[in-house]
Order: sequence, then structure tokens, then C-alpha cells
Amino acid sequence: MNANSFKEEMLYVNMILPIAVDTHFVYSVQSSKDNVLGRFAAVPFKNTTTIGLIISINNDKKHQFRIREAIKILHELPAVHSNMIRFLEATARYNMYPVGVFYKMILGGMHTKAHRIGKFKINKAETADDKLPQNISLSPQQMEIASSISANLQQYCVHVLHGVTGSGKTETYLNVAKKVIDSGKQVLVLLPEILLSTQLSARFKKYFGEIGIWHSEIKQSDRNATWHRVQRGYDDIPMIKFVAGARSALYLPMHNIGLIIVDEEHDTSFKQEENPLYQARDMAILRAKHHDIPIILSSATPSIQTLYNAFKNKYRYYELTQKYSLTDLPHIQIADIRKNALQSMLHSKQRALPIIHSESLQEMQRTLHRGEQVMLFINRRGYANILMCNSCGARIGCQRCNVPLTYHKAKNIVLCHYCGYHHSLQYSCPVCNDANGIRLYGLGIEKVKEELDKLLPDHESAFLSSDLTVNKSANILSKIENGEIKIIVGTQILSKGFHFPNLQLIVVIDSSGTPLISDIRALEKTYQNLYQLIGRAGREKSNAKIILQTHEPTHWFVQSIINMDYGNFVKQEIQNRESASMPPFTKLCTITVQHQNEKTALQLIDTVENTMRSTNNKYDVVIMGASECPIFRLNSMFRYRIILQSRRNMAIQNFLNDIFHKHPNIRKKIKIDIDPYSFI
Repeated sequence: MNANSFKEEMLYVNMILPIAVDTHFVYSVQSSKDNVLGRFAAVPFKNTTTIGLIISINNDKKHQFRIREAIKILHELPAVHSNMIRFLEATARYNMYPVGVFYKMILGGMHTKAHRIGKFKINKAETADDKLPQNISLSPQQMEIASSISANLQQYCVHVLHGVTGSGKTETYLNVAKKVIDSGKQVLVLLPEILLSTQLSARFKKYFGEIGIWHSEIKQSDRNATWHRVQRGYDDIPMIKFVAGARSALYLPMHNIGLIIVDEEHDTSFKQEENPLYQARDMAILRAKHHDIPIILSSATPSIQTLYNAFKNKYRYYELTQKYSLTDLPHIQIADIRKNALQSMLHSKQRALPIIHSESLQEMQRTLHRGEQVMLFINRRGYANILMCNSCGARIGCQRCNVPLTYHKAKNIVLCHYCGYHHSLQYSCPVCNDANGIRLYGLGIEKVKEELDKLLPDHESAFLSSDLTVNKSANILSKIENGEIKIIVGTQILSKGFHFPNLQLIVVIDSSGTPLISDIRALEKTYQNLYQLIGRAGREKSNAKIILQTHEPTHWFVQSIINMDYGNFVKQEIQNRESASMPPFTKLCTITVQHQNEKTALQLIDTVENTMRSTNNKYDVVIMGASECPIFRLNSMFRYRIILQSRRNMAIQNFLNDIFHKHPNIRKKIKIDIDPYSFI
């Protein structure tokens, strides 16, 4: 039945517009009731036009204001399913943002002008794939798990797929995905890193042929085509059934989604730290619930929150205990930096301590001689992270933030990693005016590579970090995979699930046992990074090695990494969280105020705190009093925060809504972060 077969009439409808306003908008439309809900419509708004989403019929007989008429209902676009609309509204309620903010994400950066949203081009030659999709070969253990998950595809269920690195988690969940696609439904895979989608896309295409890729680095024309084709097919060009992308892909209005997969579900990149703040993994679970479909959370190091829910039987848990390639796990050994430093000072005239331990260097040389690859890991960007005056002891910090600057030698700049402030390196001290007082201390990825080029000049090396563009990083990845680059130096980006077949040695430059991060998840994240990193080596060959350079070889944390006993670490950390009443046993929320004037910022936080304490707290929300943020001044703004805590789900949101109902101006003055990951 087409749109013209419905009886049309003048209706009043409630719409969501892509703006940060916490209200619905009423418009009149010429349409039938049976053909209007979930439709996109071009509507006038102020002095322009935008694209609204019709979510319900407005049956009010009287309206206080003149109702404007919609310009056009966009029948050329499929209607958004009611489940997706309910998901949008639930996402907004949970994260305390106007629903229009998340609706804007459904549009996915599309033009909100009526005459442009429907326009896109598809080159049919680019969609064709001459190769038939390959079958997915599974081990008996993989097949058993895939079959168990596949037996529950008709309803909402959270499946946790936990497996040692290299155990074939990807092939296992892709086997399930194939069954979903064969049934006529669509699959969405969320990945924590844009660069990871570049490498995995080739794997996905091998099994599914054409796929959709979605992230911020995709050309707008390709995004337009993908956005349309996840909703419908066009002539002889089929609808896209398999989509892989970053967290924003969660809001694609897929026509018939049947399965969501969150790969590397533990990764903190799934937490969006700019507006709107949300945790994509948690919102993916919410979307699966509203669509009544299964979701798979896959990781070699599932988050403590996920494992806790599995222990409580809220999620179904599966474990892959064997590596798919049947190779041995890497051998882990310690390189004591203290002993190496002492020997260096006794036998060398160099004053600087060596970056690479002598044992590490010898093992690197042996590995490279065999034609295999080596990786060095250090989780610090730049060249040196301390700039200090030798005369007066002053440390050079950012002019806008209370943080030290980092020297990036490749660009010859000192850079703030928080606000982006930078200038060229100056050796004159701004405090005591010593013309040559500034010295560089500390260690970063660029310094490690510089040292490598001196020690091993005959071997091609490259570094990977978030400072590089996606295209440049992808080019380096390609050279690593084809063997052109033998030595890889990188930050935590290297721990995100990449597959390097010939990598047989990893050297961790500094395995600190005491992560200095103002974050309740500090130990968890550090352990996961190292555990995942170790899993990059020996994926297709045995006898791989990991060398942990450390000042604290006997520290319990370092020893737990050596034993590779993630289960025991999780149990210990869960006990610590429970005794401290921290997540997953409680829910947290940070309320932050900021202002360019320090006194005004303090007055604002006092007003917010007093308002909270004077509100009837029927939800038993704990208010942890106002304090300076750990980074008090950030991007020229002075910052204070309040932490809210509750043992009940949605209690914090309900408490805040009560406050905003009585004091609506408060909402405009604060930043709300539900389930915060960053406590800076």
C-alpha cells in the first residue's frame, strides 16, 4: 500500500527537532494518521527550515500559540521505527540531555535542509563485489558458543563473549551475525577506534561482501549513501545489512536491526567526553532492549561492570579458553630498570639513564635477525613531558590550564594535551629570565623512537599515536601488515585489537605498578591495556615474548600481569569497589560548573549545592560537597564539581529532575556527567 492510498486530513503532530531544547514542537501536517508516525518532515523553524521527526499525534483541541504547518513530509525516506523513537527518549532521560540532541545524531551529520537531505549518489560499481563471501570456519569450542547464542536471537538478551587474546572471538560473533543476516535482518558492530575499523573492514568484507562503514572520517558523500541505504534499497542496489563503525553508528536508523555487537566492550573510548556525554556500550544495551534483540559484548578483558552483571546472572556468559591458532601464550619476563640504571652509570660515561634495557635490546636484535617484528609500548605522547628551569626549578605549564606542557619534537612545539594551546620551544625561563634555563625531562613516544633509530639504524621503524591523522595511521598499519616496518612504537592505541601476524616481541618501556590517575577505574584500565597489549604478540606463531621494564618488579600489580590471571584481578577489584561503595555497586554523577572568573565559579557551585541540599531528597542520593576539580583551571575556565552517588538506578536523574522543575535556570549553569569515566 502506498502513501496515496491513505485518507489524508489536517493533523496536529508532536515533533522532535535537531536542537538542544528539552521540549516537543507542534506542527500541522496534511496526512493520514496511519502514514505519519516516525516520518521525517521539513518544517519552518524561526527564519529557516529544518528536518523534524514526527513522534506522536497531538490531540489537544486548543493551542495557546499559532501552529505552523509543515512544509513537506519526506515520504521518500522510510519511517523511523517506534522502538528507535523510544530508545532516543530513553537515552535522553538517562543521560540528562534534551532529546533533540540525540535526534540530531540520528541525522548523522546529514544536511537538515529539506532540499538536500534526500540527495545522494551511489556508484553501482563501488557496491559490487566479484568475490563470493567466504564461509566462517570455527573450532568446536567456538561453534558451541556460537550455537548457544544463535539459539536466542528472537529476543533481548545480553551475551558476554570473553576469550583470551587470539581465541577467535571475532569469527565467533561473525558466525552469529551471518545467521541474523541470513534471516533477513541487519547487524551493527560497534568498534572503539576508527583505525580498528580500517583493519577489520577487510575481514568483515571477506565474510559478508559489501558492508557499511560509519565514523567521523568517512567522506560526507559516503556517509550520505550509507545513511540512506541502511534504511532501504534503491532500484537494483540492495539495502546494507552489515554496518561497522564508531560509537556514533549506534544512532543510525537501521530499518530492521536484529543484532548489536560491541567489540572490545571494555574500551573507555566508548565513553563520549564531549556533549552529549554518554557511554555507547551502555546505550547499545538500551537500544537492544528497546528493539527486543540480542547484543554481544566481546572482549579479552571485559569491564568489571560487565563481569559483575554476568556474575549476577543478568547477562549470559561464555568463555573461549583456547587460542584459535593453537599457539602458546607469550612468555612474560621482567627487566629491572634499577639494576640496568646502576650498571649503566658504572660502565658508561653517559649521564642519562638508558631508555631501553640491555636485556630488551638483546632480545630485540635476536627477534629482528629472525625477520620478525618488534613493538615498544609507552603510553605517553610527544618527546618530553616535563619542561623545567635548571636555575629556579620552575615548571612550564599551559597558560590556560593547570597542567604541564609536553614537548613534541616532530613539530618543535610545546603542547597542552587538554586545550590544544601551543607555541614553539623556548629555552629562556619566563620566571627567572635565564636565557638557557629550560631543560627537557621525562619520556615520550618520540624520544623512544629517536633512541631506537640510534641503536637499530638498519631497521625501519614507525610510531603510532593519536597525534597522527587517520589516513597516515592507516598507511603505517598497512606497512606493518606487509612487513615493511619491523619496529613499531606506540601508545595505548596499539592495545585496541589489532592483528599483527609477524609480531613476536613486545617491550613495555615502563610497567608502573601504581597508576597515578584520579580515576576509580585506574587499575582496571591499566591492567586491561597491558593485558590487551600482550595479546598482540604471538597470534600466529609460538615462542613470542613480552618484556616488562619496571622499577617495581615485586609489586603485586606487576606480578598479576605476569601471571595473566585476569579473573583473580577482577575478583580483587570488585571487593575493593564494594568496600568503597563505588560502581558497579553504586551509580555516580558529576555536576561541574565553570567560569572564567574564579569567584563567580565558586558562587555558582555554592548556589548549586545549596539548592540540592534544600530539595526534598526522597531518592536517598548522597551529595558529596563541592570541591575544586583536580585540574582546577581548564581552557581558561575555573572549575568546581559535586559528586552525586546512589545505590538505585535512575535515582540521581529523578533527583535532578525535581531540582530542575523548581529551579529551571540551574540546568543551564551546570555540566552533567552520568556514569563518569573522567574525574579531571
